[in-house]
Amino acid sequence: MPGTPAKVIASTMGLAGFTVAILAGLSADNPTESILGRAVLSMLVCNVVGFLLGSIGAGTIRDAAGEAAADAEGTVPSAETGEIPLAA
Repeated sequence: MPGTPAKVIASTMGLAGFTVAILAGLSADNPTESILGRAVLSMLVCNVVGFLLGSIGAGTIRDAAGEAAADAEGTVPSAETGEIPLAA
């Protein structure tokens, strides 16, 4: 399913950001409204950053797997033509 690794990483980072913000706010004895507001903002920012990192990572893995598969077949992927044979 496309996009699944990016969504998992985004969700994990969002929850981690929320948790860290809650714990930091509690340890600093901040008011509840302040803690929750900052935690939600932190969750949203971390979710977006996690989605971007997950998308970059998934694309990198997909490209590397495509190159490895093409290398095993004796071709090199090309952006213009798709594939170029190594042996002429």
